[in-house]
Amino acid sequence: MKITDLTLRHAKPRFERYTIALGKGLTLLVMPDGAKYWRMRYRFGDKARWLSLGRPYPETSMKEAEAECFRMRRLIDEGVDPAEERRAQRAAQREHVAHTFGEAAENWHAFRSKAWHPSTALQVREYLDADILPKLSKRPLASVTARELGDLVAGIEARGAFDVAKKTRQWLKAIFSYSRAKGFTANNPAGDLNAIAGKGPGYVTMLTCKCRSFPSFYARWRLTVAADRW
Repeated sequence: MKITDLTLRHAKPRFERYTIALGKGLTLLVMPDGAKYWRMRYRFGDKARWLSLGRPYPETSMKEAEAECFRMRRLIDEGVDPAEERRAQRAAQREHVAHTFGEAAENWHAFRSKAWHPSTALQVREYLDADILPKLSKRPLASVTARELGDLVAGIEARGAFDVAKKTRQWLKAIFSYSRAKGFTANNPAGDLNAIAGKGPGYVTMLTCKCRSFPSFYARWRLTVAADRW
């Protein structure tokens, strides 16, 4: 008898779980509580194995389950164990999500604080909490973009805090360099931030000299000024 979607929908639970075979190793597992799960039976390396497919029926339809089964069969034909492929994908996804910018920044700050003066560590902590972490804390490192960082720094510059913006660029670079070295990510969106750095108001250059030489320096300066007037 040909199995149809109607057949699966009307499959009733029994005292013990049972399976409905749809061919190519695809089966629907019907549980005593009425739940229905897609399973695929296959052989790899002379061993019989089972693999779950998609969501429970009918969230994953019969058509979708058949398409996924076909995709898994193609992997097997290419010499890839679908179960191992799935484990690798899940591990990569966990790695992608687990290392957020906030976690990396905290690790970096803790590491650098060992060499910093306590006041420096406190200052960096305050800037992280005020300007950087509110926007980036929960972002996966691999997802942070250069434009995102550029917009963050530009916002700091927009309020006239150019020195803070400069330090922020330095710290963002340091955090991503630390993260790359630790293997948290291969992403480095902070590398070219200096190329779009804004310019703040000009600074007055102050001349400094040793106290003992100041009198003679001042006398020569007055003579120079007087000569220029004439």
